[in-house]
Amino acid sequence: MVMVKYLGAIVALALLGSCVVIPDRAFDQRRYLGQGEHDPSIYSGPPNGTFLPVFTLESHRNVRGRIVSLLLVEFIDDPRYYMLELQEAVDGQHTGMIALLYHHANASVDVYFTPGLQVDRSSYTALLNDVSFIEAEFDATLALTDTGLSADLTLVDRFGDLVTLSIREGSSRASEKPNGLLAPIASGSDSPDRFPFIYLKRFTLIPIRGSLIDLRIGGRRQRIDTIPAIVNGRRVYNAKYSFENVMIDWNLDRHESVTPLPYVPRVSESVTADGTMRVLNDNHGYPEVERIVRFVGDNAFVLIFSPSFPDVTALADRVTVDGRFSVQVDQNEGILGGWYRVTQQRDVTLIELGIEKGWQPMPGALWMNGYRWTALIERSPDSSHLTTSWRNER
Repeated sequence: MVMVKYLGAIVALALLGSCVVIPDRAFDQRRYLGQGEHDPSIYSGPPNGTFLPVFTLESHRNVRGRIVSLLLVEFIDDPRYYMLELQEAVDGQHTGMIALLYHHANASVDVYFTPGLQVDRSSYTALLNDVSFIEAEFDATLALTDTGLSADLTLVDRFGDLVTLSIREGSSRASEKPNGLLAPIASGSDSPDRFPFIYLKRFTLIPIRGSLIDLRIGGRRQRIDTIPAIVNGRRVYNAKYSFENVMIDWNLDRHESVTPLPYVPRVSESVTADGTMRVLNDNHGYPEVERIVRFVGDNAFVLIFSPSFPDVTALADRVTVDGRFSVQVDQNEGILGGWYRVTQQRDVTLIELGIEKGWQPMPGALWMNGYRWTALIERSPDSSHLTTSWRNER
């Protein structure tokens, strides 16, 4: 997982006001979804006792294990880099570290990882335009204390410069209200092959007062960027961390035959396959997907449709169906929302999906609003072939 620069543009908020409040939710999910339902006349013929699993949810894995904590620090004046990211990864009993250095030039990123850590390079190259991978011995720690973050790094970069970082946060974590943020992974990607849902369930901006951040590159101490607005009542560095993250790859690109899942009317309230549960709504015997649930550790990622997503195996010819969707994590509602459209033409089904709801700290168009997903289902008497793709219309 690579978290790109997502708070730098908050500088513009200084022109709009001096205080930023991070909301509990991006929008009122229940009001946005409403309580619609499909008229059964959209279907043709009797139910066939199956439905197609069109949408996929997979745990986001840039390593074989999982990322348990991360830190991102933006800084000023260095001629080569503008941002440093640290990630702690756990693979069984093995803990490894990943350090990412973001370049000014060509939007390139250097990914350093400790020996023994199995990094999925494709998860980086699919989301960034220019990535270099370096396996290297370096020392790094990320830990929470009673006063906040304690972090250290000692690394020699590929140019021979020593990079050191020491952070000692000085605030009472007990008095803080945790915030969630959908990190704009691949907001600048030219050709994303998935929607990377990287939700920082409990993210914190490091306060200036009482905190120490010492970052040096090649012996030169770096000036840490600050946010020129009061955020949740505090002046803060443009440095943030999270120790509870939910990472999902939503709808990886596919070009394959898809196997229907069985459905028994008025019996199959939900169907679980490949680690994903689909909660179904029975519309006169036709199975419609009300919600899709994927657990990441103890956290539940929930994709909700309203009206329920139709049974695409039984749609009548020349029918178009519209609806909305929303994403929540556990009880945190209204993280992401958008629309869907399904069009049936003979043996071909076209599914379109667009994102229109979310939240970001910087003003302007929402970064996720450029994402559009298209699926084409071509059916024959013996099979259904599915072709899907994302595009970023930023």
